Amino acid sequence: MGSRCDVTAFNIKNLTFDLPFKSLIFDGSEKYFNDIRSSLVKFGFCVLDGQYLLNGSLEPDDSTIALVIASGVCSSQYKKTLETYEKRLDLRSFPVAFVIPEYMPLYEKKKCYEYGCDLLVDWPREMKKMRGLLIGLQFLTSFQKQARNSDDLMKNVAEIRLLTDRRLYHCHLQVSVYGDVLMLGGRVDSLWTKKIVESAASSIPGFNGILSEDLKVVPSSKRITESLSLNAKKIFEEYLPHGLKTVFFYEVDGSLRIDGTIPKYIDIQEIRSKVERLEGLEVLDFRVIANSFQWEQDEQLYNRICRLISESNIRSAGHVELAVCGGQVYVIGHWSSNSNKIRMEMLLRSVKSIKGYNLIDQSKDHSLDSTG
Repeated sequence: MGSRCDVTAFNIKNLTFDLPFKSLIFDGSEKYFNDIRSSLVKFGFCVLDGQYLLNGSLEPDDSTIALVIASGVCSSQYKKTLETYEKRLDLRSFPVAFVIPEYMPLYEKKKCYEYGCDLLVDWPREMKKMRGLLIGLQFLTSFQKQARNSDDLMKNVAEIRLLTDRRLYHCHLQVSVYGDVLMLGGRVDSLWTKKIVESAASSIPGFNGILSEDLKVVPSSKRITESLSLNAKKIFEEYLPHGLKTVFFYEVDGSLRIDGTIPKYIDIQEIRSKVERLEGLEVLDFRVIANSFQWEQDEQLYNRICRLISESNIRSAGHVELAVCGGQVYVIGHWSSNSNKIRMEMLLRSVKSIKGYNLIDQSKDHSLDSTG
């Protein structure tokens, strides 16, 4: 295993943080193990294979040990792994980090926290430089020494992470401790989000202040904010008597794309000018596909397709938008795995089987392939 170090230190932005543990227990599949283990070893950690601990050939020592789990792909697998370790370790005595797949849904993240996870780190985004894991572990072990017994502290720290997940799925929030100061770094999607995070952080007991100069406001390149999308939809609702069934919204490279059809008696330029005045919104594609509508017939088709979507459970597979106009069905979507892609293809075949309608699948036009 190599020699053990009393203190592991690493340098970020000219500040050296000390990690007060000698070794890490790592439980990871072959996909994760080599990359993560080699990175941790470079920083001076003694990385212990968790399987040796579980089979009894390795005993944990008296030093503070962190457990890093990277063998699960969902909260249920994480829970199962955690329960296995609870039989051998007192998990209250050291932090537990879970390396998760990219784009894990928020409800899965919440479950991980509920099961007793102290830190979630995305793979491979944050793991490329080990930054997220190292800063997170430093934070956890620092406040562990100061106020580990405070349940309120643990809950508030978890709430900060969940707040940023709600506001921006791809945000990178870094929380660390230097002395008795709570330090916030990374990026959030808006000044409003920053104020929420700062307010939540300032309410955590046990610290004399917070430092958030390194918490930058950077608009997301991956997701349109909910308020922006809602404001755009409200504009269309003013003009469309039948709602938004023939207009759909989707995100491409940080911009809101609007596509669909409107009746010929509505002034498209007036709608366009109002939408484009929304701050932060760039309309990439807004065109009239047809000038005549078959409202009643299109609505029947739309409702039928909605039933197909419900039956195929495609909503949980990725994201699908549909627009129906004048006998044509416009489909734009993306999916998160090959199995979900198959479900998408089955749905499209079902839509194509509806007689009298022409399916236009635009998903490939926007490079939304099986990678999600």
